[in-house]
Parts: sequence; structure tokens; C-alpha cells
Amino acid sequence: MPPLEASYRSSARRAFATVWLFRAAAAASVPYVAAALWRLSQPAFFGPLAAAPRGVLLSTTALALLALLTVAVRLAALIAFIAWLYRAVKNLPALGVADAGVTPGWAIGCWFVPFVNVVAPFIVVLRVWRASDPNPVAGRSQEWPLLYVWWGVFLALAAAGAATWFLRTAGHGLTRGQVWAYLCSGIATIAMSLLAVGVVREIERRLTAKSQLQAFA
Repeated sequence: MPPLEASYRSSARRAFATVWLFRAAAAASVPYVAAALWRLSQPAFFGPLAAAPRGVLLSTTALALLALLTVAVRLAALIAFIAWLYRAVKNLPALGVADAGVTPGWAIGCWFVPFVNVVAPFIVVLRVWRASDPNPVAGRSQEWPLLYVWWGVFLALAAAGAATWFLRTAGHGLTRGQVWAYLCSGIATIAMSLLAVGVVREIERRLTAKSQLQAFA
């Protein structure tokens, strides 16, 4: 195994950026949810948006703008998360993990393979969680319920995002179903982002503790 100081590069900065971007995504989603509720409080309207009543027009515009902002911040957080995950996986050999069952390249690539990305990113994070245990005990199952909750909410968010697309109508304002999908997407973004903060912080804490033990081994 190569010396720790020669191959280990701390992922703390990437973790810090990831945590704050997820917090920003959660914060941006609060007015997003409020805009969706505002739009739901308006009367149903099925004609062209240009002919919509003032309340419908304003609430629809606010919802569209806040949805774009939330998606942008959420995408930035996800990119930061993948960059952090790549560094965490790349550090595992230096931490004494001979075979974690995942490579740095796959830590990135698994997010972009259709259908495989429904479960593969979760498996990568779960394996990093297991490999990062600073005090492993042989034969002990090292599961963490928060990981499963986070990924479940992540999939719910993806489903809500897909629903906003499939429920759209060409040349007309938002349908009632689409607004509900936006609302669910905003709520799921808040929950997923806060859970992701917990996941990143706990795994990073374990990696740091393991690196300190390895350095003095």
C-alpha cells in the first residue's frame, strides 16, 4: 500500500462546498413551494397564458422562475456531490481499503447510465459508507437507515420532476396536475437536500477519522 501522505488527498473542501450547495437548494425550494401553493390557490385556467387572469399569470410566472432557480442550484449541488464522491472513492486505497467494489470512474459514470442510475449511485455511496468505517468489526453489517431514506426521497424527487414534464400542455398554462407535481418536487428537494447534508457530513467524518488512524498506524 502506498504511504498515506503520498496518495491521500482530503475531500473536506469538496464536502464543505457540497453541504452548502445542498443547503442553498433547500433554501431556494422554500419560496418555490410557496409559489406552487399560490398557484394552486388561483382558479383553474385552461386557456392561453396570455389571456389568463392577473393572479394566474403572476403566480405561474413566479412558479416558473423559482423552479428554474431551484433546478439550477440543485444541479450545482449534485455536480459537487459527484465530485466529492469521486474524491472519496479515490482515497479508499490510501485508507487501507484494498477492494471496495467501486472505482473512481464508476463513481461518476454510474449517474449517467439509463436505468442503471436508478440504483447504482446508491450502491456506490453505500460501499463508501461501509469502507469508511474507522473501526470495522469483522462480520458486522454496517448499515445506516439514513442512506436508504435519502435515496428513496431522491427517487421520489426524480419522479416528481418527470411528472412536471409529462403533464405539460403545449401553448397553455400549467395544468392542475402539473402544479401539484411542482409542489411535490419542491418539498422533495427540501427533504432530499437536508438528508444529503447528513449523508455527506457523516461519511466525511468517518473518512477523516479513518485517515487519522491510518496515518498513525
